[in-house]
Amino acid sequence: MKKIKWSILGILILASCYLLTSWEYEVKTSVDQLEWFISGNKFELVQIYYGGLAGRSSTSYHFKPVKDSVQVELYPEYYSKNEIMISQKEFTEIKAALKCIALNHSDDTIPATGCIGPFFEEFYIQKGFKKMRLFNPKIETCRFNKILFTPKNFPKAFELG
Repeated sequence: MKKIKWSILGILILASCYLLTSWEYEVKTSVDQLEWFISGNKFELVQIYYGGLAGRSSTSYHFKPVKDSVQVELYPEYYSKNEIMISQKEFTEIKAALKCIALNHSDDTIPATGCIGPFFEEFYIQKGFKKMRLFNPKIETCRFNKILFTPKNFPKAFELG
């Protein structure tokens, strides 16, 4: 009987560990796979923050799926957030903009290089607390900058038919 209790306890502990860590997994994907990945994981776009940050390094972008919503964020250089609600259609346009940028890179990823003015632009797509970060290249690549992330003048030029 004690063995059964310990076995059940062990299973419960393992299951708890799995549940606590399973939402932290990280998946890399290309821009072309972005829509498929998000829809396949039942992501929902919630909001966008915008701003600039000093440049960072390495990873092009990655997802850490959690819970059932996605946020796209750009943090200002001074770390305050300016919240703007954005629609699924606008997110599709973000994806198109990323594809536009990716055309300049053979692996369809956004490299962690380049600047916009004095700042770096970063996207964070997150599900719950976990974030996807992607860095855009130089502004000259597609004229892709934070002013385009206002609701009224979203980057229509990036729609790829």
